[in-house]
Amino acid sequence: MFSRYSDFISGVGVSDERTEKKIEGKLSKIAGRKVFMQMALSRFIMPTFCVVGPTASFYFLSSLNLLPKGAVGKHLSSLIICGIFLELGLTLALGAFP
Repeated sequence: MFSRYSDFISGVGVSDERTEKKIEGKLSKIAGRKVFMQMALSRFIMPTFCVVGPTASFYFLSSLNLLPKGAVGKHLSSLIICGIFLELGLTLALGAFP
């Protein structure tokens, strides 16, 4: 999370809207803070979905007796549920800030 800390403190370089060329010597502290917060939030979203989602799913599925009883079924359901939440977490983390 501290890889963008210098951007948070000193700002990031900005470019001209029309020409898309970087303006030399121009730093924006507001843009630097925005970049820092987006990075911090995306690094929070992905692990939260990957840890909380499967745990809650297993709790609710087991309380409703919907989990398979056999070892192979348990492993397959675990793989499927964890895969779904990994996909959701990554998609949300990457797609939150285009």
